[in-house]
Amino acid sequence: MWNDEYFYGFPMDSNLNQKIEEMNKTMEKERSNLSSLKTMEKFHVNQLASKKELLTDNQNKIFDACGSQNFETTCHDLKSNIKELQDEKGALTGSLYLFNKYIEKLKKPRPCCPLCTRSFQEAQEAQTLIADLQKSCKMCRVLWNKSQT
Repeated sequence: MWNDEYFYGFPMDSNLNQKIEEMNKTMEKERSNLSSLKTMEKFHVNQLASKKELLTDNQNKIFDACGSQNFETTCHDLKSNIKELQDEKGALTGSLYLFNKYIEKLKKPRPCCPLCTRSFQEAQEAQTLIADLQKSCKMCRVLWNKSQT
């Protein structure tokens, strides 16, 4: 017959029973914690493998873009090219704007030079300047379109 006061024939102390129960509870908590930690470890190992794969892919892309050249050098060269193209685009856009404004002023009655404001001797001089400015506009548009590609 089972008696809670004896364990294998030895008398049990109630304090000892409490300690055993506490230790069993603690052991269950630790097992649960261990299981949770193992799950987290597996998750982080998978994340690490995924990040390593992504790193390898990105390194290959960088090598494809840079070849044997240093990444920093390639980046610097690209930034320099971008700035140069942006400056060129800005200059062309500004030129187009100014040329169109000059043409508008030259089409008004009694036109004068848009830069120095001198009057023209003949109306034909204004028409010649308009034609020259329109050619310049056309050239700017061609260059601007080239810079877009």
